[in-house]
Amino acid sequence: MRRFVVHLLFVLLLGPALAAQVTVTATAARKILLLSDTQSPMWIETLLLPKHENDKARDMILTAVASDSAVSAVVHLGDITESASDESAWKVFERFAEALQARRIPLYPAIGNHEYMLNAARAARLVRAHFPWLDPTWYSTRIGGVALVILNSNRGELPQEQWDVQETWYRHTLEQLDRDSTVAVIIVGCHHPPYTNSTVVDPSKDVQRAFVPPYLRSRKARLFVSGHAHASEHFVRSGKNFLVLGGGGGLLQPLLTGSNARWKDLFPFALERRFFHYVECIPEAGALVVRV
Repeated sequence: MRRFVVHLLFVLLLGPALAAQVTVTATAARKILLLSDTQSPMWIETLLLPKHENDKARDMILTAVASDSAVSAVVHLGDITESASDESAWKVFERFAEALQARRIPLYPAIGNHEYMLNAARAARLVRAHFPWLDPTWYSTRIGGVALVILNSNRGELPQEQWDVQETWYRHTLEQLDRDSTVAVIIVGCHHPPYTNSTVVDPSKDVQRAFVPPYLRSRKARLFVSGHAHASEHFVRSGKNFLVLGGGGGLLQPLLTGSNARWKDLFPFALERRFFHYVECIPEAGALVVRV
């Protein structure tokens, strides 16, 4: 496999009012790394999409993330394995998690559709075994002046009551973080993208309806990240940034382009230059630097 690096870098300016409210320390300024869709290809998928040494690419990404000396936290946006109900499928992830744990680097997951696949009850048990604190499956956490809000976008897997509880919690959490003077910026993440030009998976109308409006209203929420579509995409809606970063190793998906595209994609590279990837978020004074 030929290794090459394509950088997409943009800076989210937080504005003087927000920058004045928080001091970014050396610890807080360390990287937050985001990745998604590190599952091995399932054989049925290979009937529709070409392989590109996917497992090798995934292993290269996991090695790079686990060995980064400046990382302070890792976020995985779902589809950790090809089937969460298969205990053997967790082995690659377990080695990755152990490498992070040895360096005391926290790992924050979102739940993807593969985390329910085949045998949902057994998959849930294995997810809990690897993340015993993940109850409920939506939560918020802090890394310095950055607040992470992680949601479960698997609408079809959550009973209506749980979905309603999550929606209420999400709105209240963003409101509280907006009022917290120690929070400089909020990153919202879930597995299913509200916007994508993928030809394989659809944009999530449930995420558009439930998760996007509170994000747009939030004063400090500046970045919405998701996976599921195995591609790299960048959209701006109502002045807010949305990144799709599903290039962690799964079979790469073609995108609608030109007049067929659902939304204008701001990613500045041609499709043939969009390959496997992960994302760095680096807090700086008054800004969040985002590099793909």
